[in-house]
Amino acid sequence: MRVLRTYHPASISNRLSLMTIKSQGLLSYLLFALVGLLMFTWPISGTIAMRYSAAALALLFAALLIHKNKIRIAQILIVPQVALPCLLLLGLTGWFIAQWLFIAKDPDGVISEIQGQWIKCIMFWCLGIAVGAIYNTYSKECVRFNLLSAIVLGLAAIVLWNVCASLTQWAMSGNFPVMHSVTGGKATDSYVNNTLLAFLVGDFLARNASKKLLPWGNKVSAPLVVCCIANTCFIGARNGWIGLGLLAFSGLVIHYVNGRHRLGKKSFLLLPVIVFLLMSAPFVSMKLDSRWNSLRATLPIAWDIDASKNWLNPKLYPPPVLPDGQVVDGSNYERPAWIHVGLRMVKNNPLGVGFSRHAFGQELARMYPESTPPAIHSHSGMIDFAVSAGLPGLILWFVLVGSLVWFGSVVFFRQGSSAGLVLVFITTGFFGRSLLDSTMRDHMLEQFLFLAGFLATVVASAYPNRND
Repeated sequence: MRVLRTYHPASISNRLSLMTIKSQGLLSYLLFALVGLLMFTWPISGTIAMRYSAAALALLFAALLIHKNKIRIAQILIVPQVALPCLLLLGLTGWFIAQWLFIAKDPDGVISEIQGQWIKCIMFWCLGIAVGAIYNTYSKECVRFNLLSAIVLGLAAIVLWNVCASLTQWAMSGNFPVMHSVTGGKATDSYVNNTLLAFLVGDFLARNASKKLLPWGNKVSAPLVVCCIANTCFIGARNGWIGLGLLAFSGLVIHYVNGRHRLGKKSFLLLPVIVFLLMSAPFVSMKLDSRWNSLRATLPIAWDIDASKNWLNPKLYPPPVLPDGQVVDGSNYERPAWIHVGLRMVKNNPLGVGFSRHAFGQELARMYPESTPPAIHSHSGMIDFAVSAGLPGLILWFVLVGSLVWFGSVVFFRQGSSAGLVLVFITTGFFGRSLLDSTMRDHMLEQFLFLAGFLATVVASAYPNRND
């Protein structure tokens, strides 16, 4: 006689719940893997297809996790720490569209740049918010740590790759490898290097405030910091040394201001050592990079863009000569000259010429037909952005940067949130680099907006109430 098995409704519900939990766990780990892959491939040239495929899948899995966990994104978007940056980005988008309709000198080029560049940046901002919402939802520390590990290890892989490649080259050739880059651009390597340092230093300061961000201890973070410093030497980017020095100085000030009431004698004895290390960093950079020696003498020559026009077309105009008879270094000469002519463009077009990564070069070709090449950028992200977006766009961007720094600072000093401090470091670091490097475009802008969206969402969950 066949016995029919019966199932209690409660057991069926438990099994369905277990299956749901397992599927959520699989989705979360797939999301972590995609985020790590995205962080690793972002700065590497020739990985555009892989990068955007990983981003699209990550956005899909994040949406599924948000749906399964019944996360109310609308409630997150109305929190001031997320709402204000979203409104500012929306305002920038509206301004770019207004430029396309009424102001742009090349409307077809502007709408192409909005669709191909800016919309993708907004997508990565949204992905950052989605990943941050998932991070806040999971109460299990292991899940949150895995997400942070994916982000930080993706950055660390680039740094360790360049360090290992540089050490191998040094051992085989016997020559110290200067300006070595595994991504194809030393500015890109330097940006990744300093972004990783922002996480490591923020975590170190948070541990002093009895908080924890990264899933490992200082025994892992300290060697990574050493690798970042060594990597700065191998990359040979002067702006990387400037960023490293400013990050170390900011961390030092925050450490002593935030913990002054509980610091012992050992901490104060450590201060001269840290100051010595900070002073030695520029010295090492000057020894490794001879361009520092002629910078001061080059600046007044480079700034006089009407007297010397080698910056405009090296084939038509000879390079200027320094007072000691040496020819100016190209980097020392061109960057100040391009910044000066960029300011002249902004003065002539205060509303901008239309959003475009190539606005500086295109406007340069209009003003000076003899210029070459036509798609050149100014090596300053802020100048490029100001020429394209104009003063209204520049003001909106400044307010966005200021709001992120403000929200991150408040939540760190009041609540000890390490995510707030990392948000401050990453935002100020990106803004500082944009003054001297062309970071306001392509993968660096995408990566910054992703990390800013993620950290702003995490910060919003820890933001103090007005009654606190």
